[in-house]
Amino acid sequence: EMRYEIIITARDESKLKKLKEELERNNKGKVHIILADLSNADECKKLYREVKEKFDKIDLLINNAGFGVFGEFINT
Repeated sequence: EMRYEIIITARDESKLKKLKEELERNNKGKVHIILADLSNADECKKLYREVKEKFDKIDLLINNAGFGVFGEFINT
């Protein structure tokens, strides 16, 4: 059984709280919420700094922003 410590981010805190509950139920690991509007460059930088400060390292990144270009990551 894998137990991941997960960081989720978006603009809508109520949706993040609901997702956090679901992930904690299914994953058995801790879920952290960081509010950020990823369409804003300054907020992306703030998110980066906060994650870097609070966490040792990131093992896996899943980007599911659903905005902008689409396709295979290497091509976009």
